[in-house]
Amino acid sequence: MNKKIINTHDKFFKEVFSRKEEAKEFVEKNLSEKLVKNLKLDTLQLDTTEYSNKNLKTTFSDIVYNCEYKNNKTIKITLLFEHKSYSVTNPYIQLMEYILRIWKMQIKQKQKLSPIIPIIFYHGREKWIKNSMENIIEGVDDNLIKYIPKFEYELVDTNTLTDSQIKTIYDSFELKASILLFKNIFSNFENKIRDILIELNSITDPQKRDYFSETVATYIYSNINTELFQKIIEAMKNDTIQINKKFVSIADFLETRGIEKGI
Repeated sequence: MNKKIINTHDKFFKEVFSRKEEAKEFVEKNLSEKLVKNLKLDTLQLDTTEYSNKNLKTTFSDIVYNCEYKNNKTIKITLLFEHKSYSVTNPYIQLMEYILRIWKMQIKQKQKLSPIIPIIFYHGREKWIKNSMENIIEGVDDNLIKYIPKFEYELVDTNTLTDSQIKTIYDSFELKASILLFKNIFSNFENKIRDILIELNSITDPQKRDYFSETVATYIYSNINTELFQKIIEAMKNDTIQINKKFVSIADFLETRGIEKGI
C-alpha cells in the first residue's frame, strides 16, 4: 500500500484509539465476557514505548495499553491496525516478531514478562480468513504439533459487521463514527457519509464535536478523490444537520489548502 495512504490511516487510527475512553469501550466490546470481568479496564494506561521496527510498521500500526488484571499484575493489550487492504495469509509471523520485541524490551529493562493480548483491527476490501499456526505449517501431525508455537489473536473485521450492528454494539458516538468511516471509506462512501456525520452530531460537547469533525474531514479528504470530495461538500451545503456546517467549512478549507499547495 502507498506510504502516504498508510500514514493517513495510521494517523486517524491513533487519533481515535489513543483516547482512553474509546479504547476502553473497544476492548470491552471485543474481548470475551469472561476475560473482561478479570480486567480492570479503569486502569488502562497508554504505553508510549516504541515496539515496532521499520519492517513491522509496513504491516500494521500499534497502540499499546497497560492494564491491571485480577491478580493485580499488569498485562499488555495491543491494538494493531492492519495496513493491507486484503486479508493476510499468515499474520502469526509478524505477530510473533512483535510480541518478541516487547518481551525483549522487558528483559532488557529487567522487568517480568507480561501476557500480551493482540487485537487486530482490519477494514480491508475482502473478508479476513483466520487460520491457526498448525494449519499454516505443512506436514504437522500429532507428533509434531507440540513443537509449533501456539497463541491467538482477537480479530475485528469490519467486513463481518453491518452499519446497523456497529451502531448497536458501540455507545461512544466517536467510536461509532470512526468504525463506520473505516468500514465504508473504500466503497459506496458517498451514500454513507451522512450517517457518519449524524453520529458526530450526537456528541454533546461542542468543542469535542468540532475537534473530531476536523479529524474526520481531514481523514476523508486524504482518502477519496477530489471530484467525490467536492460532490460531498456540495450535497452537504443544503443539509439540515448541524454538524454539516462545521464539516463543510473544514472541507472547504482543506480543499483550498490542497489547491494552493498544488499550485
